[in-house]
Amino acid sequence: RNADVARGIGQPQQAIDMYSQVVREYRDFPKLAEAMFFRAFTADNNLEDKDLADQYYRAFIRAYPDHRMTKDAKLLLEVLNSGKTPNELIREFQEKQKNEGE
Repeated sequence: RNADVARGIGQPQQAIDMYSQVVREYRDFPKLAEAMFFRAFTADNNLEDKDLADQYYRAFIRAYPDHRMTKDAKLLLEVLNSGKTPNELIREFQEKQKNEGE
């Protein structure tokens, strides 16, 4: 919860440090998967550190290949590595939807 609060008040590095502490020291924590996912998400969206986010998303996917958030992590990793802006991705998605509807 502290990591979520830190992220929410604009302290993403502190949040990542807290998520990482959970990952290192509390391997039996019931929400370990969520901590790993949000560590990656925070590195991606708040720090905008693509290399770190890539590393964290991949670690999450390896550790939890069948988790309910793995599909999201794979999609976010694909977007992260696409080299495209969010607007470009939205346009592509809209175009794909339009073409599939024809």
